[in-house]
Amino acid sequence: MPPWYLKDPETAHKWKLGLTTVDSRIAKQAEVERLYGRLLRGEEKLTLKPSGEEEVRQLKGLVGLQSFVTNVNLPNAGQLQGIPFGAVVETNAVFSGDSLRPVLAGELPTEVNSLVLRHVLNQETTLQAALKRDPAMAFRAFINDPLVTLPPDRAEELFRTMLLNTKAYLPGWKL
Repeated sequence: MPPWYLKDPETAHKWKLGLTTVDSRIAKQAEVERLYGRLLRGEEKLTLKPSGEEEVRQLKGLVGLQSFVTNVNLPNAGQLQGIPFGAVVETNAVFSGDSLRPVLAGELPTEVNSLVLRHVLNQETTLQAALKRDPAMAFRAFINDPLVTLPPDRAEELFRTMLLNTKAYLPGWKL
């Protein structure tokens, strides 16, 4: 069973969640390709304007133009207690002249930490599976994901299909 807030499109909508469909992603990609075509043919000019991307502020912070705090993904250096050191976590960090320092967050409530820790350990397993090119280890991470709610035989069939459909991106894997 998927998480209760995703049980059906109506429930997701009730909680003001937007569901991105494959069709909408395909349409968006097609529009981007049409835009690039118009730009390359000179039919449209590219206008430079602020993008609103957080990376611009981050770069300004790192070169010393401004100091600010924002959330980024960094290895845990103790800013999040109860999570293994080195595990990449989303954390607030201070950006200022040649410096990026995580903000100490302390400890999550035990109930929340157990949920987060499961994902951290699963992501570590996924990374090790990729580095070792080990489909069996990758499957263990896949089946351990709480969003995978299929029975083991169906989950294995789905996983195998996913691997075969992406084999061009998995050099060195024995599939």
